[in-house]
Formats: sequence, C-alpha cells, structure tokens
Amino acid sequence: MKKFKFLGIIAIVAIIGLSMVSCGDVFDKYGGSLEIKNNTGGEINASIINAEYLTSNNAAVTIANGKSYTWKFKLDGDVTYSWSGTDIINIILKMELLKPIKISGGEKKVITAK
Repeated sequence: MKKFKFLGIIAIVAIIGLSMVSCGDVFDKYGGSLEIKNNTGGEINASIINAEYLTSNNAAVTIANGKSYTWKFKLDGDVTYSWSGTDIINIILKMELLKPIKISGGEKKVITAK
C-alpha cells in the first residue's frame, strides 16, 4: 500500500511538472518585440507609445549610429513608434512620425532608420 501511495505522489508531481513546462510555450505566443536599428549616419531619438511602457523610462531612447534598441512586450497589442535625428538636418530630412503597428503572437518586428 505504501508503494502505491509513493508512486501516486510521483505521478502527481510529474503531471504538475509537465504542465508547467508545456505552459511556457503558451506564454511565448503573446506579445513580441520591436527593434529599431539606426543606419542614419548619426544619433536618433526613438520612442514608443504602448500600454506596457506608459510609466517606463525606456519608452524614449537615444540610439547611436550602427546600433539598435529592442522593446519587448508581454501582451499582444498596438504600438506606435517614432524616430528622428538629433541634429536639425536629420530632424527635417529623416523623420518618422507616429507610425502604428501591431505586435502579436511572439513576433519580432524590425524597423531600420535610414
């Protein structure tokens, strides 16, 4: 009888463990990421508007030339992004204003600033 209780406990622990491992795949199917790469030849200021980043200091960042920055999202949703150069010529000639995109299903979106 003790052997059956012991095996029963092991079976329950194994089922719980397998359930926890398989749920990881479910959580990876939501949200995603947005990466902005800077290929403008100078620094840019990039920012996003999204519910997950309302109180975050990382909603607006400066990205050096040849570098990138990635925002990660836990939930599916709309993200509005923008970027502009830091000098007056780049501000006038190279600017993207408030572009909306949808982040969902764990996908990674990449925007290249040129």
